[in-house]
Amino acid sequence: MKSLMWIRMWWALIFWTILTSMATMSCASAADYTDRQVSKAVESLVSSRGTRWDRKPTLERIDAVLPTAIERFAWRESAIKILSQIQKAVTDKLSICVSDTPEQAFSTFNLATDTSMRSIELNEVLSGGPAKDGIPALNNPKFVSISEANSENYLTDVSEGIVIKWWNVVKFYPYNILNRHEIVNDTVGGEAVAVTFCPLCGTAIAFNREFDGQPVTFWVSGQLYNSNLLMYDNISESLRSQAIGKAVVWYYTDFQLEYVDSDVLTYNEFTNQYPSGLVLSSDTGHERKYGLQSPYGDYDTNDDLYFPVSNIDSSLPKKTLIFVVNDIEENKSIGFIKDALKETETASIDADGVTYTASYNSGEVEILRNWVKLHSFNQMRFSWTAHESYPRYLWGQEVFKEMMKNLAKS
Repeated sequence: MKSLMWIRMWWALIFWTILTSMATMSCASAADYTDRQVSKAVESLVSSRGTRWDRKPTLERIDAVLPTAIERFAWRESAIKILSQIQKAVTDKLSICVSDTPEQAFSTFNLATDTSMRSIELNEVLSGGPAKDGIPALNNPKFVSISEANSENYLTDVSEGIVIKWWNVVKFYPYNILNRHEIVNDTVGGEAVAVTFCPLCGTAIAFNREFDGQPVTFWVSGQLYNSNLLMYDNISESLRSQAIGKAVVWYYTDFQLEYVDSDVLTYNEFTNQYPSGLVLSSDTGHERKYGLQSPYGDYDTNDDLYFPVSNIDSSLPKKTLIFVVNDIEENKSIGFIKDALKETETASIDADGVTYTASYNSGEVEILRNWVKLHSFNQMRFSWTAHESYPRYLWGQEVFKEMMKNLAKS
């Protein structure tokens, strides 16, 4: 009996592997692949109950068959978990083959995104003004030495940028350029990364851009959710929220992009710490002015928002910058107010029995949970409040308020 059970479990795992390979297939290819391969796995799973699979890949057939298998193996928790995952995966991946006329509510914006699957309401997606690719992502970035970057005359000591370190490779992606491109699809130390920045909410995040072992490229959709960049990928054109790293419309709404270590440093901090580092060149292939003046004017320093957002918290200025950690393992989102941490250099916060510590040194921040380093990123307070579904824990309010009082007196 046990050997039979494990044979069926093995088929379940095969089925799961087949499903993941369908992600990059067209609807017709996925249906044909399902017809020939996936049905064999389901047949093996349920054959002991006499249930037949007629090799027609429809959700109705799947719904009829899989509950039988789940019921049969109800005494084994691991079987229930795997079979439930299979059922969800089938629903997610084969639903594209159920309708011959996919819902495309954003076709007027030249987006091929199927809007029939989503985790948010479509009326929460707003046009940011520029059309699809009106803000062009960089796909073949050019890098230069610090001396060469200095000769391009578009950076000063206080110019900020995202820094990625991978072994002996260190790269600086200036906000001067990211303000006008928002996404850089790059490869650092052999790893495919997407370096992203949304000027509207200060989110500076680097992601691993590999899906199922294959690199994808991200582009700027021209659409926003809670005043944040919605990226689209080159495979499915799913709309993915940069602030949370998940798709909110169409494919992979339950898939979290993996964070890549990054910091936000001034150009002076970068050049002092990494004199052999590389700098994203202003020679991008696009006619853009990468000078010192931001295209957003004084947006960073005033309290106005261009677009409506949910869950505004008025306890701090909206655009207060925060070092954020989304601790998926503990289901918590931890924030350290940037200016407060710069003032104290070290801090700790207790989040329902879990201690997080942070240290700041020359622009670089390190946040630990029980001595385990976690990925952090910069984000404005209003964006953190609007996007995170995890319980939030914020350090530094009192320090920050005292700093503001002293600044007002001076």
